[in-house]
Amino acid sequence: MEMLNAHQIQVMTRERRLDLGLSQATLATRANVSRKWISAFERGKASAELPLVLRLLAALELRLDLTPAGPAASKPLSPHPIAPALPMKRLST
Repeated sequence: MEMLNAHQIQVMTRERRLDLGLSQATLATRANVSRKWISAFERGKASAELPLVLRLLAALELRLDLTPAGPAASKPLSPHPIAPALPMKRLST
């Protein structure tokens, strides 16, 4: 599904959490963020730190795919090595 703005990501992640039968607290533990952060994100918090959003997506077994758009869409992406994920520490938000 193509996501055009932050609101769509917030709605989709909340729907996914509910589909999986997860409480905000359980998801927060899985994503290594606070329940308060999950709640604020789902309510449409104006800004959210990308690393925390990526942890949330991983906890929901979702991934973020980036594809070229507009005039650059016809140019293929060059492959770049991805650095391995580092262990995450619980952050207070």
